[in-house]
Order: sequence, then C-alpha cells, then structure tokens
Amino acid sequence: MNWVQFRPATKSPDYIGIASGPNRTMWFSDYSRDGVVKITMNGKASEFNLPSNTAPWSLAAGSDNNMYVEGTVSNAIDQVSPAGDVHTFAIPSGDRPIGGMALGSDGNVWFTEGAHVGRITPAGAITEFTYPSGARNQSGGGGVTTGPDKNVWFVEANAGIIAKIDPTTLAITEYPTSGSPIGSCFATGIAAAKNGKLYFACAANQYSSTGYVGQITTSGVQRYFANSYGFSMYPQDVALGPDKEIWICADSLTQLLIAEFNVSTHAFTTHATPDASYLPLGMTNGPDANLWGTNQSGDVDVYIPNPLSVMPASLTFSGTGQTQPITVTQNGTTSWTATSSKNSVATVAQGGSSGVFNVTSVAMGNCTIRVTDRKGNTFNVTVKVQ
Repeated sequence: MNWVQFRPATKSPDYIGIASGPNRTMWFSDYSRDGVVKITMNGKASEFNLPSNTAPWSLAAGSDNNMYVEGTVSNAIDQVSPAGDVHTFAIPSGDRPIGGMALGSDGNVWFTEGAHVGRITPAGAITEFTYPSGARNQSGGGGVTTGPDKNVWFVEANAGIIAKIDPTTLAITEYPTSGSPIGSCFATGIAAAKNGKLYFACAANQYSSTGYVGQITTSGVQRYFANSYGFSMYPQDVALGPDKEIWICADSLTQLLIAEFNVSTHAFTTHATPDASYLPLGMTNGPDANLWGTNQSGDVDVYIPNPLSVMPASLTFSGTGQTQPITVTQNGTTSWTATSSKNSVATVAQGGSSGVFNVTSVAMGNCTIRVTDRKGNTFNVTVKVQ
C-alpha cells in the first residue's frame, strides 16, 4: 500500500502549506481558521492558534528549530515554537507575504511577497528587497528554495520570472521565462535536484490545459519538458522527493495526481491521489523519506514510494519454545531492525539473511514485533502465544 491518510481533528479542513519540522514532526497551515498544526509520524496532531485574520499559507522550519508561517491577511510572519508559543512580526512595508518560504544558507528564513523577497532572522528582524522587475508578484503561485550555489531561488509567478538572491551580497538576478514553448510561464514551486539544477512547473496561466517542467541552471540556462498528462489548472507545488527526483502535485485533465519527474531520463510517472475530489495543495519530503501532502478535504496524505512489508503480519504459537520466521521486503533498503514489545512473551533475532527475523515463543500472552527501517518507518507484527 503506497498511501496513508491522516484526518486530524482540527478547526477546519482548509490545509495549504506543509513543511518538515524538528523532532520528526510535520507542520501545516489551517488557512480558514488561523491555525498551524503539528503532526507526528503516526498521525497525532496538535493545533496552535495564530492571531485572528492571519490566513496562514506557506511555512518553513528555521535554523532555531522554530517554524515560520506567512500571514497572508495579517501581512506578518509568525514564529511558532515546537511547543506552540507564537511571536508575530509585522512586514515593515505592509506588503503581503504569499508564495513560498525556505531556510536559506545564511540561517535565515526567506519568503516572497507581492513586490519583494523578504528575509527574517531568528530574532525576528525582517528585511525586504524589491524585485528589480517592479512586478507585483503573487496570486497563489510561486516558490522559494535554497539552490546548490547557496543562493536563495524564488519564483515571481505573475511576472513569469525565476530569480535568485545572494544572501551575502543581496544582489538579485532575474531570469525571464519568455523563451518557454508557451511563452512566459505562470510558474509554481521550485526545487533543487540531485544534478545541481533547479526545476519548476510552467503553465500558461492559472487554468491551463498544457504545461511543462522547467529546468534552470545556476547560471540561468533554461530547458523545458512537456508533461505527459496535461494540467487542468496550474500545478500546486514542486518538491524534491526522497529519491532526489522532482515531484509535482497537480490537477490533470483526468485525475488528481502527484507526478515524479526523473531528471536524468526526463520521464514522468504519475500516481493518483487517494482522495478523488480534492486537489493536493502542498507537498514536501518528510524525515521518514515519504512525501507528505495537504488538501482541502481535511486529510493529510502520505505517499510511500517504498512501502515496508512484513510477511506474515501475525503469528500464532501453540506453545512455548517454538520459532517462526518473518520476512521483510522494501525496495531500496537491505537493513532493518526488529524488537519485541514483550521479551517475556516472544523474542526476535536476526535470521539467515538481512530480510529474515526469527520469532521464538517464550510464554503465553500477546506482544508485538516491531520492524523498523533506517528512516524510522515501522511495521508491527502481532504475536499470540497460547
């Protein structure tokens, strides 16, 4: 099974941005009800209130282990501690932050606004830098990431520009996308891949039935690759996956999907989302090497590229002193650990190969054998000794 869904008990189901936080947690924004939600790897959620009329959008983890959240109505950045303490910092110009956030190589969090790219330090000092194009930028598209050159790369969606800012010199360089096959792109999302290049989604407009994946080098050279599924509206997010390939969440002409773009072969592989009615709005790589996404149905969807499987999923022993094997399979992984919740009932030990563990009954009762991969994903085998 490649999908896991969590339905957190939050104030509204209007989830937008999502980001990986400290201590193996994921955080996402509750746009309609001015909240930010922390969720653990097993789906336990805690919601924290933001100031009224915040309308939170994108968010990012800072170098100080706090989360930073865009307030698209309050025109502020909220700093949220892991415990949920909130400090609010107003945007000096009053501009609207929307479109993306990311931690920069300088240890500050960077974000896009209507007419600026902004920077907030862990102490809450905000500095804004005007787009040289003079464009009024965001209406929902956009994106921010740190590139392989340690510059902060961002999207000026409405201007059709991919840009970078040097966090040391603060020089901004803009690269128009007017040379794409569809002219100037309405670009969405940006991520740096394993080949040292950056990728973004390129659509003609917000409701385009055609689109491309754009590639840009750190010197600004661009290429475009036609997608195999078509857009029925602009893609919502672009993320670097656990396989270091580029992933896109989008509404296609026939289904809601996430698509993997192989940066070496330029091939697309699509995966239909488990919720056929709601478009995935945010997507990011989690600490468990899975892709986490938000939508507006009240679900948090987790796509597992390499599911952990253990057979059999349950063991029954008719007495003590008996041994039965369990076999582990998982693409791309050859090493796991296995522990017993009650060694007094059953023990577990490595078998003759890395994917085999031997379970031995010790006494009557019930217990669980937990198999764990290197990223912390688990599979529980139930054991009954009778």
